Amino acid sequence: MRSAIQFGESLGQAAMAVRAYPPGTTPPDSLRLQLPPIGIGSNGQFPSARVLRVIAALYLYAEHEQAGLIPVVEVLVASRDSLPVQSEVTAGKMEAFYQRERQWYDRSQRNALFARLFGLGPGSDQGGNHDFQRIFATFCLAVVAAAQSAQFGSPGTFESARVSETALELLANVGAHQYGNTLTAAPMIHDQLAAAVDLLLDRGLQTAFEVQGMWNLLQKILGDQSPDFGRLSHRGQSGQRILDWLASALPQLSGNPPRTPLIGAQAPVAVWASGWLEATGIMPSASAQVPIA
Repeated sequence: MRSAIQFGESLGQAAMAVRAYPPGTTPPDSLRLQLPPIGIGSNGQFPSARVLRVIAALYLYAEHEQAGLIPVVEVLVASRDSLPVQSEVTAGKMEAFYQRERQWYDRSQRNALFARLFGLGPGSDQGGNHDFQRIFATFCLAVVAAAQSAQFGSPGTFESARVSETALELLANVGAHQYGNTLTAAPMIHDQLAAAVDLLLDRGLQTAFEVQGMWNLLQKILGDQSPDFGRLSHRGQSGQRILDWLASALPQLSGNPPRTPLIGAQAPVAVWASGWLEATGIMPSASAQVPIA
């Protein structure tokens, strides 16, 4: 049995592992995490469409790692004997999570992976992909500019070329960092995050902490160390959708130049790019804002 002091110290450590974003409003539980399926396959200098979709999923997982979903559940499960959980169902879920932990990646392994791929998390200072965030932001800005230009007809030659140029730079960056355990880690982290979300949504666990809702539970546990859950979740889902779209655009990018413009006036990817930029704190100019159709 762990003491309340030990439990508090562990939660403090989990909070410190969460990226230090200022606290913000929490989204409602209606914001469900749609974990994308995992597929594997690769060839050539750039990642294949299937591999890029795996990387897209990992980006979603990386942002939610910064929100503390898995780290908090790991601490809760380690302290399960001292928690005032009354539900046998909840206790069973926590025990099942504990038994499966040995098959999953621990926090340091996840941090190392997310740092190598995206430059995110505590491990990003050593061996992190420090160029990803810059390149991704540049690509998003190019997408938003092309969509704004297309509102007056076809996107301009410069805007179309800029989208293709930055897309290829992004693909080269991602391809250079997807070696090693990237593809084998993805299904494990997918399962681990799904199990963590299931526990955080569990009514028995929420009752034990006298809250309602997953995000309120996280905020209750992390306290003053709570990050902006809404911003991180929005950024993660926008980034995942952008990379998934890029996977579908690979055939067009293989042309020199692309046979047709990649971005139209109502391209959904422009909305996602604008959302990612806003969540990142890189606000496009008012003239570059893309209306949602």
